[in-house]
Amino acid sequence: MSSVGNTFDVYNGNASKDAPCLYQGKPGKVARVPLPIDDSGNYKQYGVVQSGNGGITCVPTDPADQNTPENEPTADNAQVRTQKIEHQVREQLAELTTTKPALHFDGHEPHVNAGINTNFYVTGVKTAARDTTILDEEVTIEAVPVAYTYEYGTGDPVYTTRDSGTAQGSVWDKSKRNFKPTDTSYAFKESGNYHAYVTVTYQGRYRLKGGDWNIVGSLTVRSDPTLVRVWDTEVHSVGKTCHEDPGARGCPAHPDEPDRNNPNPKLTQPDPVTGQHWHRDDSGAGDTEWRLHKKK
Repeated sequence: MSSVGNTFDVYNGNASKDAPCLYQGKPGKVARVPLPIDDSGNYKQYGVVQSGNGGITCVPTDPADQNTPENEPTADNAQVRTQKIEHQVREQLAELTTTKPALHFDGHEPHVNAGINTNFYVTGVKTAARDTTILDEEVTIEAVPVAYTYEYGTGDPVYTTRDSGTAQGSVWDKSKRNFKPTDTSYAFKESGNYHAYVTVTYQGRYRLKGGDWNIVGSLTVRSDPTLVRVWDTEVHSVGKTCHEDPGARGCPAHPDEPDRNNPNPKLTQPDPVTGQHWHRDDSGAGDTEWRLHKKK
């Protein structure tokens, strides 16, 4: 037997985890525990815990011999305390004020051209934080945005990235026929009306005063739908202006001309979240393009 820090005894100098030990003549097992540090940077002494070797203790094998006050930092109590703290952290994480993200795109919202790279970006997202006290510990809790999942409403797979995107205007590529793609751009293949969404994933983390960050849980926040009206481009020769001939091709009164200002257009694909078939509601109230929908 050899003495460890004048606190307890181990066999053959073996103070590794679960090694047999003796404390005050009672058999036990070596366990490692976290220890608080005093202002001088030294481990504080707590009963059976050795103060100078990374925080180890001899936990009696017989529960009747343990008789450890609930606030003593033995291995078991330290684990229970951590679990209690993390349980409250998770509860408070869900209560953090995270603003709803807003999804935008470059150009003339809500209009884009089919086949053209459209740059999407997210606003209203930032780290949410709270300082609180849990079990007499000063705790900082944060929800940090770490991922953005874009859903374009076309039925294509969702796209997840760490990039929230930025408003950067439309920049032509070398061909001068399309805009330069970005990490968050998307090219709609077919004309129509679609609801796009972004879902932001926040990673939860906490730390005790002066300590390292610990990861604990996550939460997601989805944006409201963003209407995207995708148009095909056609070229026609006309002999008069729309003022002279309102019913001419490309003019508002032409029977096949859609209303670009329709407040409630019908969606080409049902909303991927709600399943509704019109932009504002599922009854088509206010739709100004019924004649076009009936033809299809």
